[in-house]
Amino acid sequence: MATVQIGNIQAIDVRDEFPDVNTPSIYYAQRSLADIDAKVLHHSVTNPALDPYQSLQSIYASHRRQGWPGIGYHLIISRDGRIFLAGGAETVRAQVLGRNETSIGVCLLGDFTYATPDLRQLVAAGRLSRELDLALGRELPLYGHRGYALPGRGTACPGDTWPLWWPLVFTPKAEPWWTKLDSRVSGDSPLRLD
Repeated sequence: MATVQIGNIQAIDVRDEFPDVNTPSIYYAQRSLADIDAKVLHHSVTNPALDPYQSLQSIYASHRRQGWPGIGYHLIISRDGRIFLAGGAETVRAQVLGRNETSIGVCLLGDFTYATPDLRQLVAAGRLSRELDLALGRELPLYGHRGYALPGRGTACPGDTWPLWWPLVFTPKAEPWWTKLDSRVSGDSPLRLD
């Protein structure tokens, strides 16, 4: 399986396994990277017990059934912190109705209505957020889907626990919190709320 570099992060490129199926009337348009002005986080609402590739297959099938060319997110992060590239940043994907032209969609696998993401997911999301900013040459604001949706297009995404973990993903220029973690974070590491 191919990997791609996003700054200092390696992502698993799944575009061949889950290809966009473009037709003359349904396709992901191209854009300039200069048009991107936001990063948007989502949750997949997929079963956390699924293997990441099963979750990707589920997302791909669901998005294709909705009439989209392929996975609507640009990047997807598994519970164990692996990052998957589903679509290039130069493509306008389908992840925030009416605001796709200017945003990058990052989806965390799992349902965060009541649970919180795994610590490894949060570390990966924070690192990815910083690397996207560095790669694009500017600091982009980070939103949850519900905070970036247009009026009248409300959603619960990325879950009701978002306010608890959002600060752990948002990484201003100061040294991020995860640089102080032991680099051997492994196993199930849910965010503790007590």
